[in-house]
Amino acid sequence: MAEQRRVLIVDDDAQNIKVAANALNAPDLIIGFAKSGADALRRLEETEFDLILLDVMMPRMDGFQVCTKLKEDPEKSHIPVIFLTARTDEESIERAYEVGGVDYVPKPFRTRELIARVRSQLRQLELRRRLEQLATRDSLTGVYNRRRFFELGEATFSRSKAGLAAFMIDIDHFKRINDVFGHQIGDALLKKTADSIGRVLPEKAVFGRLGGEEFAALMPAKDADEARHQAEAMREEVARTVLETEDGRNISCTVSIGLGIDREAASLDGLLKIADDMLYRAKGAGRNRTMLRES
Repeated sequence: MAEQRRVLIVDDDAQNIKVAANALNAPDLIIGFAKSGADALRRLEETEFDLILLDVMMPRMDGFQVCTKLKEDPEKSHIPVIFLTARTDEESIERAYEVGGVDYVPKPFRTRELIARVRSQLRQLELRRRLEQLATRDSLTGVYNRRRFFELGEATFSRSKAGLAAFMIDIDHFKRINDVFGHQIGDALLKKTADSIGRVLPEKAVFGRLGGEEFAALMPAKDADEARHQAEAMREEVARTVLETEDGRNISCTVSIGLGIDREAASLDGLLKIADDMLYRAKGAGRNRTMLRES
């Protein structure tokens, strides 16, 4: 079954919503609706949608105003908006694109035209997501690549109001694993390790592979105890994870983790440098452990 996509229909006329929803009735589409601009913005706070069909003429807040607010929100500005409108004058059409719409369908709409335009935008959305995946994800492990980690990390650091914990994570004796078992097994173990760490990280964490066997993570932490607990959860999850090879061998590994919590750090680089220093100490102290520096 194809991946389901969520479409939000926004119109102050219940009959218009019903007609559009019936036209788009398909197993791969989940339809939501809102009867006002304010209602639409509330729905978008509660649920992630992939596409919005937006009426222009609504009381109190028209479609152009809703779209403008949407595009001002960094977390929702990527959602494509198709305007549904009876206003087909050139000025209205021009404004629809100016405020961030990707297309418009005149009312009363033709069912096949609406379906075709919705499907076209969803195909483009899928293409953009695939391109973004290639540009931002590590091809082996699927976690953020180095460039994307630092992009998101800078944004996380700049808006952090409470404590921020930085983790530098390195697989112990990874060269030995490659030498003994081969690079194919080494690659499989890298992916397994990334999956293990990702399972125990909170949703808001930024997690990436910096290169080789080295990973990094950032997450909010109210104090050192919370950050240390998280580091230990990652370390223990990796230690109990086993890679089963095709020839029946069970291979596991451990990680060393350097942890920094420093509200005085002037930059993300400074915070990661603290964590990296602690990683060096963890390896020097025998590996398979967490080392922490606090401010």
